[in-house]
Parts: sequence; structure tokens; C-alpha cells
Amino acid sequence: MKILFMGTPEIAAESLKTIIDADNFDIVGVVTQPDRPFGRKLKMMPLAVKVLALENDLEVLTPENVNTAESIEQIRALNPDIIVVVAYGQIIKPAILDIPKFGCINLHTSLLPKYRGAAPIQRAVLAGDTVSGATVMYMNEKMDDGDIISQVEVPIGPNDTASILHDNLSREGSKLLVETLSKIFNGTNERIPQNKSDVTFAAKLQKSDGLIDWSKPSQEVHNQIRGMNSWPVCFVKCVINGKEQNLKIWNSLRVTCYENGAVPGTVIDFTQHGSPIVQTGAGCVSLEIVQPEGKKKMDSAAFVRGYRIDKNFYFGVQS
Repeated sequence: MKILFMGTPEIAAESLKTIIDADNFDIVGVVTQPDRPFGRKLKMMPLAVKVLALENDLEVLTPENVNTAESIEQIRALNPDIIVVVAYGQIIKPAILDIPKFGCINLHTSLLPKYRGAAPIQRAVLAGDTVSGATVMYMNEKMDDGDIISQVEVPIGPNDTASILHDNLSREGSKLLVETLSKIFNGTNERIPQNKSDVTFAAKLQKSDGLIDWSKPSQEVHNQIRGMNSWPVCFVKCVINGKEQNLKIWNSLRVTCYENGAVPGTVIDFTQHGSPIVQTGAGCVSLEIVQPEGKKKMDSAAFVRGYRIDKNFYFGVQS
């Protein structure tokens, strides 16, 4: 069976690598996004899937718009039996979906029909979910709407960040994808319509979603911090050494604290390791990894020492 793979970032590269390593599939080509500028010099660099494809001598197409007549003809010329899509980054129209005889399948990082859309991993962590998962489904014209072929559940620990969940889903999802491909080729796959009454959506994140509101309960603040890791990363506007700046907060823990009447956002104590304990609207969190503006991220105890953060320091700007 001939596979055309479409994907772009690291999570897609993990799936492509698993298909390559399975060594029983014929990958006739790879479609991925064009090179993008990176670094201070904005040097054009290939993205993860393209790098892996070239390392394995696979044919690579990088159209700016995959739905042009030229791109469609290039895909048709590869004559794939099935198209596999993982985080490609462009809408794929029926002219492409109709090409392969076994259809187009997509790996989505949620237990569909929950969390359709752009940010299922982050939204699951933000919601405080204890279980996520990956779904392989048939694609149709609507977003994440196709029939489900297979799913795998992945637990979410109380301190797991979106980055950790991303890596876990990448690993388990890629294994599920290869297992599903084998079932499709053997004619033993399922095809289960999604329950429309259970559909929820995972809206794309904005940078502003990272701004912390300390008046919220500690669990919500903690979920926000771990859900925004590694983008857009939570932040607060505060005054450090007389200068107002955005302080990024990469990691936190919920901690027990006493009732003290402190204003939410205020340092009320320090952990045994020196991390600042911050009052929220209900309960407290300790800040574990932070990043001052223009600096590298650092252990919060080192931040406390280096920037002389004392009790009653306020992680905010006084109005």
C-alpha cells in the first residue's frame, strides 16, 4: 500500500518516523509546509517533517497552497492508496481528499468528539482534565468531523504541562497510527460516526491568554500555567528592580498555605527550596521556573536570590 504523508511540526515528524521504522509501508511522498525564518537573523530553515523526510530520501513537496491545481496534480501523480495527515497546517479540500482509494486519515490529539480544533492539548490541561488521548479518523470537508477509526487514552498527571502531554500524545498517537494503518490495509478497521451531542471545540490560543489573574483559585492558576507551557507561556506584569516588565512563569505547584488576608499575587512565604509561594484568590501556588524579560528561564529560587525577592513582593503592577 502506498502512503502519502502530510505534516509539519515535531509531533508529525514522530508519526512519520514511526511509519518509516515500521518498514512495511511504501511512503511515496511527503507534503509539508515551506521553510520558515528562524532566529535573530531570520534564516530560512526547513521544518521537522521536511528534515526527517530528506534524511530518509523521500520525495518532498512544499506548496504554499496545497489546494492549487498544480499541487493537486503533483499529489495525484504520486498515486497514493491512502493519505495520512498529522498537524499539516493547511485545510485540505475535497479535490485531494478524493484522490486515494482508501481515503484520507488524520491523527488528532484528543478523544474526539471532544476538543475539535486547533489547541486540544492545551485546552485539556487548562480544563484540569485527568485523561486525554489520540484519535485516528477519516477526514471529510468539516474540521475534525470524520468517522472514528481508533483511539487511545493517555493520562494527564496533576502537574503535567501541555509540553509533557504533547510528547506523551506524540508517542502514543504515532503507535496508534501505525496499528490503524495495518488494520485499514487488512480490512479490519472500524468506522464509528462521532456523537454530535458530545462535540466540544478547542479554540486557538492567543498570546493574551497567558496573562495570569491572581484572583482566580489556585487550581485554575496552576492549570493555566501548565496549560500554556510551552506557548504562549503564562506571564505577569510586575516591577522588578524598579523596572516594569513581563515575567514569564513556566512551571508551578499547588501548595498548602494559611489564611492570611494577603492580596492575590503577593509572596507570602518560600518553600524549603526557596521558591516563592504566591497567594491566589483561594489557596496558593509556588512558582518553580520563571523567566525575567530578556533573560533565559531559571529556577525560581535562583530568581529570588538574584533579584532579591522578599515576602510581600507583589507579582503585579499597583493600580
